[in-house]
Amino acid sequence: MSQIVLKAVDICKYFHRKHGTLFRKETVVKAVERVNIEVRQGQVVAIIGESGCGKTTLGCTLARIYSPTSGEIWFDGEEISKSQKSDLKRIRRKIQMVFQDPGSSLNPRHKIESIISLPLRIHLDLSKREMKERVMELFDIVDLPRDMMVRYPSALSGGEKQRAGIARALALNPKIVILDEPTSALDVSVQAKVLRLLRELQQNLQLTYILITHNLSLAKNLADEVSVMYLGRVVEMAETEAIFRNPLHPYTKALLSAIPVITQKEKQILPAEVTLDGDIPSPENPPKTCPFLSRCQERRMVCEKSPCPDLVEVEESHYVRCLI
Repeated sequence: MSQIVLKAVDICKYFHRKHGTLFRKETVVKAVERVNIEVRQGQVVAIIGESGCGKTTLGCTLARIYSPTSGEIWFDGEEISKSQKSDLKRIRRKIQMVFQDPGSSLNPRHKIESIISLPLRIHLDLSKREMKERVMELFDIVDLPRDMMVRYPSALSGGEKQRAGIARALALNPKIVILDEPTSALDVSVQAKVLRLLRELQQNLQLTYILITHNLSLAKNLADEVSVMYLGRVVEMAETEAIFRNPLHPYTKALLSAIPVITQKEKQILPAEVTLDGDIPSPENPPKTCPFLSRCQERRMVCEKSPCPDLVEVEESHYVRCLI
């Protein structure tokens, strides 16, 4: 088995919001609630779910962009959930993030060369020549023409901007790259090229990815393991092949049934179509019972009377949070 490079234990991330003008009331948004995850060297672990389920917040917390409200994060055998200042700066060299919208994540006032070299200027003591050589190397790695070094982000296409974002994330030779919806803002033809690039980079540079996406086809093609999130919690976790072959949680079945198919053979692989009714509970006031109860078509009386179940291993390395 490969070495575990990142491990989260009961990670929670809450945000405090204030409402009103005169008598301000504070509420707590439970964006991530007791999530456990293990990432092994060289793996691609996908975190999937609908918008608002907490997957991006989880990614930012694992990268220590956010500090967790509670729980532990272990990276390379070191507990980093409470790391500060110089320790945090050292850790961030090894955990980098590619953001969802390449247009907003690149400073429009800086040239691409300056954007990609920023991590080098912050973390390393390089001469101008060494920095220039490293930036040119990164341009070659992500298949960007070197003449784009002097351009501004507005002169690049969406795919080119995302390649620049990937180059910036790779500048410090990280151990883990967190990919937050890396293809969602791109055209279909460009998505395929970026996906191929990510595959090649992972193999050539021995990278470890955490893939955050609502695109199940992307997760199937790239990931080794999948964690399905709903309302801040992981409701199912297994190897990718097991998730697609035998989904167990009603929410996972609903997600898979919504994948567009072309052939009858593809249709036979996926679960029968499930239409989700009902409202998503508020993360400010999550239910004490199963968070999916209000939309579940398989719910029983025991589900309405029982507290939120824990993740249980029902098959080898296949965990599900459900009483059914």
